[in-house]
Amino acid sequence: MCKSLSMTGRLVPIFPSEAFKMQEHYYAASPYNLVRIILGKRTATDGPNDNPYTRAASFFSDWRRESVFIQDAEASLYRYTQKFCAPGSNVQTERRGFIALGRLEDYSAKVVFRHEQTLAKPKADRLDLLRATRAHFGQIFMLYSDPSAEIESALATSPSPAAEMRDEYGVLHQVWRIFDRAVIELVRDRMREKKLIIADGHHRYETALTYRNERRAQAGAALAQNAPYEFAMMTFVNMDSPGLVILPTHRVVHGVPDFSMDPFRAGASEYFSVEEADGNVSASRATAMLREASHTGTSLLAASRDRVFLLSRPKAPASAFGGLSFRQQSLDVVQLHNCLLEGVLRISEQAVRDQQNVTYVRDMAEALSLVRGGKVHLRNATILLMWLRVLAIPQTMTTRPTPVAPSNVPVVQSLASSPPPPAPVIMIDAAHGGTESGAVLGPDNLEKDVTLTFARHLRQDLISRGLQAQLVRDGDTLLSTDQRASMANASRSSLYICIHATSQGSGIRIYSAMLPRGSGNRGPFVGWQTAQAPSLLRSRSLQQQLTESIQKTRFPIRSLTAPLRPLDNIVVPALAIEIAPAIGQVSQLATADYQQMISAILANAIAGMRSRLESGQ
Repeated sequence: MCKSLSMTGRLVPIFPSEAFKMQEHYYAASPYNLVRIILGKRTATDGPNDNPYTRAASFFSDWRRESVFIQDAEASLYRYTQKFCAPGSNVQTERRGFIALGRLEDYSAKVVFRHEQTLAKPKADRLDLLRATRAHFGQIFMLYSDPSAEIESALATSPSPAAEMRDEYGVLHQVWRIFDRAVIELVRDRMREKKLIIADGHHRYETALTYRNERRAQAGAALAQNAPYEFAMMTFVNMDSPGLVILPTHRVVHGVPDFSMDPFRAGASEYFSVEEADGNVSASRATAMLREASHTGTSLLAASRDRVFLLSRPKAPASAFGGLSFRQQSLDVVQLHNCLLEGVLRISEQAVRDQQNVTYVRDMAEALSLVRGGKVHLRNATILLMWLRVLAIPQTMTTRPTPVAPSNVPVVQSLASSPPPPAPVIMIDAAHGGTESGAVLGPDNLEKDVTLTFARHLRQDLISRGLQAQLVRDGDTLLSTDQRASMANASRSSLYICIHATSQGSGIRIYSAMLPRGSGNRGPFVGWQTAQAPSLLRSRSLQQQLTESIQKTRFPIRSLTAPLRPLDNIVVPALAIEIAPAIGQVSQLATADYQQMISAILANAIAGMRSRLESGQ
């Protein structure tokens, strides 16, 4: 912490590119502004013994001696909140997390998962700084899942924060020190089995890994398991919290030989539906377009000096993604890089890492200005690519224990991709959850619990039959119908199934959507309330085949249509399946035997459609 806990003038962005733009401003703000360490000025006389990194080490040493930096007497966790309004919104959002040490492990450990490639130049810069200072000054932003918010609740505290300040963007930052050993142990225990994903900080994480390996080699036989270089400072945020907002970084592509928008459009059409939009679109209008189109999955905007294309409804073959897992393939950044940068523009992964043809810009208006010539400082800046969606943590990642601890104890581990899953993929959505309990199915049985346990049985049965199956929710989580539909649309699955349960009737009911006449989509957007229209015939064809297959087992089955959400809002083939007990035996619904029997019947019927699901017929 800083002496007297006053942060005024000492705050600086953790993104070097952002700090660089305002380097002079931060230098003038305070003689103790952290910019002197994380992005020190270069001079004409810099050499091996006097350069930004050696000066950073001197500042760090001096500031510790002067008690500008002080060490807490007790091992602690730090509750951290940010209060802000997202771009285009006047509603205040609060993002809550906690800061702790994280154990560094190789990606092959398959505990913490990455979602983007890194660039060589920023890593080399950060590594030189880390070698000189032997300290981490920036956070690694980690996501974990805690639908019940148990960890947030344990860390909640009423006293005034130990430090707070409002930055130049209007964001209020507040930090509380948590040194209660019982609370710390509770957090460590609850985090022990969590899966983690790096939301931001891939460069810092990989730099820390490289530095750790160097120090291990130097230590030789004296290698210590809990040496300081085995850890890095991390901020953990609950991905189920409503305050989690992840904003996009836009790509300005330049220096592409013989670039033209018409060939680009033809190439992009192999991976997306492409519609031309107003060539003078504003940043606010572009944001609205992307937000609307994102209901169908990844949505991108490509803009040149005078033309704009909206790319939506991804349709790239699995071969475009190499060995990436299905959930990784659905990430917007993967769609952008694999399909457009590499597939269409032929910019290699190495060129992206070395920033030869791509510049990263956080502000959309600034990116548009660069492309259109208002502030062009890039040679042949021809096209802008951007995406706008919240990152979702993969649900099928392999895990192992991930201990969390106070700032002088091990915390986390690391990240890798899971093997590519077989196709087709079935997305299973257990209805209700959280405070939305659904129907009461007997004295101790709620529909939300029955649908979840049944969904888990069905997932396992489908996997055992060679299919890939994933759950929209795998806990007692409250999701809106819009959230469910957005997750289904982003999944690019072969079939979406929503599971319901009822005490009325018996057997199985299969529903397809009932849309109003004339509900076909026109123009560049898919109407949210009629998004199922392009897939409705296919949904009903699969519904008919499922019904006919189950009828052969002589199990009670009915096939119906109804105006159902979220079926209406889903662009892939979508059905709702409602399970019921034998007449007068409501308690059956909660029994494992009955659920497993129905699950096996459905799984056999779905597996029987595998060739149709694979072919998309």
